[in-house]
Amino acid sequence: MIETIKRAVGACLIMIAPCLCQAQNYFEGKIIYQYEIKTKASNIDIKKLKDVLGSGSTLFFKEGNYYFLHVHGAYEYEFYNQRENKFYSKKRNNDTIYWRDCSKPGKAITDLEFTPKKEKVSEILCDQLKIRYKGYVDIHYFNADTILLNPFWFTDFKLNGENVINEKEKAIYLKKESEYARFTLISTAVKINREVVADKMFVLPTGAILVEKK
Repeated sequence: MIETIKRAVGACLIMIAPCLCQAQNYFEGKIIYQYEIKTKASNIDIKKLKDVLGSGSTLFFKEGNYYFLHVHGAYEYEFYNQRENKFYSKKRNNDTIYWRDCSKPGKAITDLEFTPKKEKVSEILCDQLKIRYKGYVDIHYFNADTILLNPFWFTDFKLNGENVINEKEKAIYLKKESEYARFTLISTAVKINREVVADKMFVLPTGAILVEKK
């Protein structure tokens, strides 16, 4: 009798889970970002920086999986496979795909600073989160009512404190400022589309040459 009840409860939970996800209206779709570089030193070659960093990217997001397709720059694409908890990156004109184990801590966050309703991005009023690491600062602008994600998807994504960040934000950022000693890279969303994203985007190509990035 007890086992029958357990099976019934389990079946109910399986049926309810998709409904809960739908009710939460988690984001699935595409966001196009444009990049801007601001220098802090007169002797920095902007062109060389753009050659490395690129001019923008397109994010494809689905159920905790994400894929960045870069416009120009050193990297062709980067993506995270939520089930494997691995992050993959491929440089342009290079067949090798580098991967990282996202259960490892990576760079430690030294401080978090939250400011509500800080700035509008693409006509969306965003909160701000400053994330300080040793040597640089990431500043995210986000709105959890508009571009919502489930932080549970990133529970095991400990690399560079990603699980902590997503627990705080519960959203995909619409603007990101990465402040380094000599320059700041600003990534701003210019187009947001809710659409179906194919699962195959987050799968390695057949015959991929893999190297672990330490």
